[in-house]
Amino acid sequence: MFQKYFFFAILLFLSFTNAFSSDFYLAQSFSVQVGAEPAAIFYDSTAETYHIFCIGVDKNFNAIYEPDSGDIMPSWWTLRISTGNSVNYEAKKVREFDFGSILPPLRPAFVPRERAIFIPQLSKIYQYNLDTYEVAKTIDLNNEVNYDAYALDYQDSTLLISQSSYFSQSSIVCYSLKENKEILNKEIGLNTIQSVFYNDPISSKQYIATISVGPFGKDSSMLFLVSADDGKIIYEKVIGNNVNFIQNFQNKYLVITLMGSHKILIHNLTDDQEYEIPTNTTGWNGPSIAKMFSYGSLFLPDDLQTWIGIGTYNSENQIGYLTMNDPIEFNRINDYLKIDGKIEDFAISIKSSGFFIVSTQYLNEDYSPNDSVRVNFIDYSLDVNESKLNEQISFYPNPAYNHLFLNINDIGIISKTSIKIFDCLGNLLIYRELDIHQFREIDLDVHSLMVGNYYLQLQVNNNKYTKQFSIIR
Repeated sequence: MFQKYFFFAILLFLSFTNAFSSDFYLAQSFSVQVGAEPAAIFYDSTAETYHIFCIGVDKNFNAIYEPDSGDIMPSWWTLRISTGNSVNYEAKKVREFDFGSILPPLRPAFVPRERAIFIPQLSKIYQYNLDTYEVAKTIDLNNEVNYDAYALDYQDSTLLISQSSYFSQSSIVCYSLKENKEILNKEIGLNTIQSVFYNDPISSKQYIATISVGPFGKDSSMLFLVSADDGKIIYEKVIGNNVNFIQNFQNKYLVITLMGSHKILIHNLTDDQEYEIPTNTTGWNGPSIAKMFSYGSLFLPDDLQTWIGIGTYNSENQIGYLTMNDPIEFNRINDYLKIDGKIEDFAISIKSSGFFIVSTQYLNEDYSPNDSVRVNFIDYSLDVNESKLNEQISFYPNPAYNHLFLNINDIGIISKTSIKIFDCLGNLLIYRELDIHQFREIDLDVHSLMVGNYYLQLQVNNNKYTKQFSIIR
């Protein structure tokens, strides 16, 4: 059974955050073997499962399955990570696909709320059930054009399909799953590699953001913003070299990865302002993917909520928080987190004291096939010296029964004090504001808490002190 409670062993002693530190504690780091050339990964928070899609190996590039030559079937794997006193994992192959049917770059449409994933395979799109891994629906695409690549997005029973033949025709298609027909088909760009739906932040009208590579090796990659109703282009701009991936983050920002320009472009949808994040990569080892995510934790200041992760062909994750000013600034929490392969995709799952980042190690450094993902857990429950903190605050008993008593000792002048109690998933259960004019003992009633482990956070002025405790009955 995979537990929700997280890393009790890591946080056995007193922890606190006086001010945000850009350092992190890499609590776990290991590789997990899956299928050959893992190219896409998604995290299903409902089932607490990572879904990993591997394109396999066609050793002779002849589209004929020849296992004696080293060919490997494309496959679908699941990865579950259990956390408690130790970290364990289970990786399992749940399905094989037809040989040669999945091509990179692989951009499926992941729809966990409907327990579905849409995967492009040659001239068809298959809808699979996330729980049974079986085909639920098949969509036939246009066979008149020899498209080489498809990328998918989904919104409100409509599938958005980017079709590209690399060097000639490219188009975007909106396909209604209710009506089982195309409702928009528009030729756009050269080598249109991916499109995503977004809703206008002001009018909520539906639009499409499309990226096209253009001629390879030139600063000719384009961003198009298109009306989903009639395909009318409302915005277009040359954005750099070899665009590879686009993300819609909360209908506020488009996050665009430019491998050849070695940068991440953040496009503000409210005013069309753009901000660049350099990745400090070179040559063919540029960024392949970037994703913004929200991360709030009792171990971090309240204003550090918006983060970004970057995966590169230089075999590294770059991770940090964004200062959402003008301009937007990227604050890396590490120099670079090295990975054992070239990253094609990654997924992030949030825990109370940090987050997992699981990256597909798509290729080795020499571009030979790889067959694993890298699991890293970044921990923000920073350890400090217990005896030093005990000079400032203390509490008892631990474990507690119905009451918890806190003593605040010589910290200086106190202007504001608050107490919060969180469960091990970061959910706020108790909140009290206190007006303390002198140092004294605080009696905290915890009889409503169930048996288990909790975090108590005491904020004194601008300083936060956090400690784990248990409830027994």
